[in-house]
Amino acid sequence: MEFAPAPIASSLAARYRAEGLTSDVSFPVLMRRNADMLGARVAVIEGEAERTWAELIDAAARFGGFLHAKGVGPGDVVVWQLPNWWETLVVAYGIWAAGAISSPVVPIYREYELGQVVAAVKPAAVVASVDTGAPGAVDRVAIMAAACEQAGVDPVVRVAVRGSAPGWVSFDDTVHASPYLAPALDVDAPALVGWTSGTTSGAKGVVHSTSGLLSLPARSTWQNGVTWTDRSYMPAPVAHATGLLSAIAVPLYSGSSTVLSPGWDAERAVADILMHGVTTTSGAAVFMRETLSALEALGQDRMPLAAGYPCGGSTIPVELAERCDDAGMQPARAWGMTECPGVTSSAPRLHGRDLRTATDGLVGRGCELRLVGDDGCEVSPGTDGEAWVRGPQRLLGYVDAHRRRVRRGRLVPHRRRRAGPRGRCVHDDRAGQGDHQSRR
Repeated sequence: MEFAPAPIASSLAARYRAEGLTSDVSFPVLMRRNADMLGARVAVIEGEAERTWAELIDAAARFGGFLHAKGVGPGDVVVWQLPNWWETLVVAYGIWAAGAISSPVVPIYREYELGQVVAAVKPAAVVASVDTGAPGAVDRVAIMAAACEQAGVDPVVRVAVRGSAPGWVSFDDTVHASPYLAPALDVDAPALVGWTSGTTSGAKGVVHSTSGLLSLPARSTWQNGVTWTDRSYMPAPVAHATGLLSAIAVPLYSGSSTVLSPGWDAERAVADILMHGVTTTSGAAVFMRETLSALEALGQDRMPLAAGYPCGGSTIPVELAERCDDAGMQPARAWGMTECPGVTSSAPRLHGRDLRTATDGLVGRGCELRLVGDDGCEVSPGTDGEAWVRGPQRLLGYVDAHRRRVRRGRLVPHRRRRAGPRGRCVHDDRAGQGDHQSRR
């Protein structure tokens, strides 16, 4: 895969490694550990289906073995578009087991956006779901096939999940392959291509490395005290940045488990959280407000979440955050972007109510955030400014289609990323969202 690089300065990379912000740990290493040490524990719950870590990693290793046998490995991209199914985690981990580059696509993308994605990364393999006939189900196999034809790309491997299609291999057949976990990987090479838009008219590919990607769950599991005893609830698409972190990366890193939901429904969410002993979930302001309403409808006023309720994506009103805190959910506001996620955050086990509910938290360890005024100088407390950021989780670059954008200064001097959104300097190490947040 060709992409427009924006390499992190060698001095910064060395500092991140020396301070333990990045490491040589790879996804296959974590997969082996969880299978060996946590094998009997539940890893994922989806409806009536449960899979232990041993079962999940065995299936992922076999999916990785299938890809490896087909010649898909380091440097190759696998594009996938799937609902929140347990098989989705198998695919996500299996791609990394093969050493390939994962490129998840959110469910709302159709032929136009998918065509852009496929044309940009020229995947060696694609994975999509068949129309199951369930309410709201979509035949993503047909959409993916149309996108590939539109882009003039013919992937070597095509896998259909929960069904079959002419010319596509059934997922059920892939997990009978011999297991494979890549023995040695370059953790600073591309491992993920996430997709966003904002300043472009279509899909924009953001490239991340293994070391940068794993720096986030490494920090968040420590900060939030998440361990193998915790359980998250994920109603947002697993292919979205929130789902990738909360349902894929953090569970793999910490050994915690995940409850997957097909979509957002407040009453179902409350019932699932209470029934499955969920200790953490995440979401935007609308999720929080509807959760409170669902609790009231059930005649309950509390839903304790021991590991908290990380929230962001849009401005969270202080009044709403405080109401959620009164209900025991322990909201913890955060801010970031696809290019540099998790720039600021807060944690219920470390930080007080005011910081968690009234600000976007503290700048993460190893991260740097500059709020710059129109004059190019840093703003003073109480003043709005444009956010410039960098940290160990910063992108490697954009896919080749956006080479010109990078060269034209989208990545600013000092190798920080000029984020575009405006924020307010609340304190030297705290940040708040501006009144008018522009799109990235």
